[in-house]
Amino acid sequence: MLATALVVAATVQSMTGAYAPLELYDGGWKATRDGKTTTIINVCRRTGRFFVCEQTVNGAGQSLVIFVPLG
Repeated sequence: MLATALVVAATVQSMTGAYAPLELYDGGWKATRDGKTTTIINVCRRTGRFFVCEQTVNGAGQSLVIFVPLG
């Protein structure tokens, strides 16, 4: 039982490391072009084996991206 727990813990740790670059997308930004400001907010979370980002632009839902690990 302990060996199984250690294998699961190691797998979760390696998947967390794999998703670390994607965590940079979580957050908000303001972009200004030609005097018009656009607010972009990404809400990103890891859900089990998947990494999901929902994006809103100026308060309106725009896209949902789901990253799936290979293998």
